Amino acid sequence: MSDKRISRRHNLWLPITLSPVIAITFCSGSVFGGAIAYYPFEGDLIDQTLTFHDGIGGLSFVAAPAGFGSAYDVAAGGPITLSLPGDFGGYGDATGGGASPASVSMRFQSNGTNEGILWSFHEGAGTRMHFAQRTSRASVDVMRLEYATAPPSGAYDTPNGSLVAGPWYTAVAVQDSVNGWTVHMKEDGGTTQTYSPLFEVGTTNVNDNTTQFTNFMTPTVEIGSLSPFGGGINWNGLVDDFAFFDSALSQPEVDQIMAQGVGAFIGGFTFTPPTEGTWNNAGSGDWNSPGNWIGGVPNGNDQTAILGDKISSPQTVFTNDPVTVKAIQFNSSNGYAVAGQGALNLERTDGNAAIDVDQGSHQFQLPVNLNRSTDLTVADGASLQFNHLLSLNGNTLTKLGTGTVEINNDLTTGDGTLMNFEGTIAGVGSVGGDLVNNLGVISPGKSDGAALRSVPEPSCAALLLAALAALLAASRRLV
Repeated sequence: MSDKRISRRHNLWLPITLSPVIAITFCSGSVFGGAIAYYPFEGDLIDQTLTFHDGIGGLSFVAAPAGFGSAYDVAAGGPITLSLPGDFGGYGDATGGGASPASVSMRFQSNGTNEGILWSFHEGAGTRMHFAQRTSRASVDVMRLEYATAPPSGAYDTPNGSLVAGPWYTAVAVQDSVNGWTVHMKEDGGTTQTYSPLFEVGTTNVNDNTTQFTNFMTPTVEIGSLSPFGGGINWNGLVDDFAFFDSALSQPEVDQIMAQGVGAFIGGFTFTPPTEGTWNNAGSGDWNSPGNWIGGVPNGNDQTAILGDKISSPQTVFTNDPVTVKAIQFNSSNGYAVAGQGALNLERTDGNAAIDVDQGSHQFQLPVNLNRSTDLTVADGASLQFNHLLSLNGNTLTKLGTGTVEINNDLTTGDGTLMNFEGTIAGVGSVGGDLVNNLGVISPGKSDGAALRSVPEPSCAALLLAALAALLAASRRLV
């Protein structure tokens, strides 16, 4: 999905702040480029034009290629049901007497050579149109537009070899009264291929473009399946960035979508990406999964991770890859454990990074690295445990707030400093460097009389004195 999201708004000319973290400014031109619905699958199934209903389906999102945020995994989340307006363009009907212009833009990736429905419109059990990866002329490397109205019906394919398993594609299907449906497809990194007319199924003949098209009256749009009518033949792969238009897009408009993505085309806006991600999973989950966050996965030195009150029992947020944030906030009476084989890096371009514990007892079970001096604020009655390595890397970690911090593993300062201004620093770990206690408390550890201990790193002067002493001892032995 594109990480450029449409705002929910009515004023087209003024900059609008949607929340403290999302701001979009609109430019001149068509607001939605004729779009009646746009689903970027940015961790949700929301129509960003707010014209029609949100999608209904599972929530299973994975990372998309760079610049497109996340994508929907049909196999894991199941098909999606969308509701579109009744006057949206229709499927083939030789007696219809004219076409209603319409276009559908989408991104998709196929995982293999199995047949699968990418999208399907329905008016009833025998009245439908779909776009699918299908078997044709002993091949499954084509995309097919197929319609059935009981009768008539028809099916038309892109050329053999036009679809390859694995790569991502952007496709735009356009209907007009002259050409019927034209399919434009582009593999990421490739060039746009335009297929019009399309091949008749099972032959090398092409569509003669005489088929007329009618309007859907009450369409239901299924993403990834023929359901609810016919069922099965689910899409075997990922889908993203669906947009529906009540116009026949021109070739320049198609070219713009292929070059910039449909999110940039719809509305022509500049985008300020979110700088906060709020945990949105009531259970444990992967830090790097877009579906677990509102506002996107926080990973960057301008990002803040908020672990809030979504959970109702202790849960684990895990990452097996390093992640970076400028701040992380714990604000839940139920405990979060941040764990995994990765690491958490605190970093920002200006000012101090921050760890805030507003309530509850939480813990880091993975290495924490300070790449910037960091303020650690723990509210009264709250606590935070460092149960893995804590590296200051020459920076200062300043403990604020009357709550408790426990260091239960090694802390290395790298010529940095651990400073305690208030509250308690406890634990059973060791501080390899300077620990400065101003107005706080350094408390014994919790088991077997163990205590948090400071092991100062030797200064240059100390090392020099040691070297001189060794030389003196050696010279005396020579006398």
